[in-house]
Amino acid sequence: QATIVTGTIAPPFVYEGNYALQVMNHILGGGSFSSRLTSEIRVDRGLAYSVFSLVRNRHNAGIFMSFVQTRNENVPQVISLIRENIEEISTSPVSDNELNRAKDAIINSYVFRFEKTTDILSNYLSLDYYGLDSGYYVKYPESIRDVSASEILARGSRLFDGGLVTVVVGRRSLAETLESFGQVVIIEND
Repeated sequence: QATIVTGTIAPPFVYEGNYALQVMNHILGGGSFSSRLTSEIRVDRGLAYSVFSLVRNRHNAGIFMSFVQTRNENVPQVISLIRENIEEISTSPVSDNELNRAKDAIINSYVFRFEKTTDILSNYLSLDYYGLDSGYYVKYPESIRDVSASEILARGSRLFDGGLVTVVVGRRSLAETLESFGQVVIIEND
């Protein structure tokens, strides 16, 4: 079994394009079985069980990463699929169907961010910590609804224009096979 993590630095929490990046990530790999990565890598090709991506914004910077666990012999094909999907989402507009489905899913699940008292406290402490407007949580669903395909393209392009770092936890023998992807860090597992 090998684990592949591909990532880059994401903008800080207060970046105005984060709504578009959240919708983009839902379409790319954060939307469970409806996401592109899950569909291509797990559902269509059966190359992995665990597949996802995430964008986590923090105070000064954040992180984007995709995560896949697969068999060692599948690593080159899976890395190619990850990179192809990232390239596509950062160079071609998403479809209206994908866009609307992602926005609906994010908005419909938003209520779960306020499920427990600790969730509510954490969310409102974030207002002060990140210097957010007091109406941030009230405006959030509308801000997601306002995201357009062209904004996803612009923000995704900007997110990925600095390149990607790929780390593989797998067999050291993969090193030569993965040279065509540029620098790939391999951490050998037993």
